[in-house]
Amino acid sequence: MRSKSRGVLVALVAVVAFSAVASASASAAVWRVGGSELVGSASLAPATKMVEEVRLEWTGGATIRCTGVELKGASIAAPSGGSAEHLVFTGCAFISGSCSLKGTTIESKSLALTAALGGSSPEDTLVVKPASGKVLTEFTLTGASCARAGIYDLTGKVTLVLPSGREELAEQEVSMRTSALSAELRLDGETGVSLKGAVKAKLASGKAWSFN
Repeated sequence: MRSKSRGVLVALVAVVAFSAVASASASAAVWRVGGSELVGSASLAPATKMVEEVRLEWTGGATIRCTGVELKGASIAAPSGGSAEHLVFTGCAFISGSCSLKGTTIESKSLALTAALGGSSPEDTLVVKPASGKVLTEFTLTGASCARAGIYDLTGKVTLVLPSGREELAEQEVSMRTSALSAELRLDGETGVSLKGAVKAKLASGKAWSFN
């Protein structure tokens, strides 16, 4: 009886191990361009199309609004990575209180991108974090009566969503949905930071692309 039980146990362990391997294989996904698995890298076009204005909000209702996003030296890379020399928010302004944003653009540091399949939802994700160090970007608030005046460092990572990432499309929507409760972002070390907005991005080649 003991030998038979041991045999059943070994069989169960083998089934579980096989299922785990099969599950891992099924969850592995890659960038695809023009219907084929990407080899090497593919450049992203600098211009994006705004779907929803970008809003960076933090404690006390402070809000920066931007009306455009540009990509500098950005690309996707096999199998599921990518990078960007800079991500530039344009048409930006501080819209709450007596402070002013220095300039109208906010430019990120060099970034690393990592795509992953979504869970029960078909939405895939694209994690954006600094290529080195902790700072994503920085900006300055000014004004004679600005109680928040100074240089601000935005640190952490941003988990973007690809609502139609598994579809082969010339333009892929990239959505920013970071909640203030997620603690993914910190402004001068403080949590309670949210980032919302959406754009459509395309490859420099104009070819359709996907992640699946």
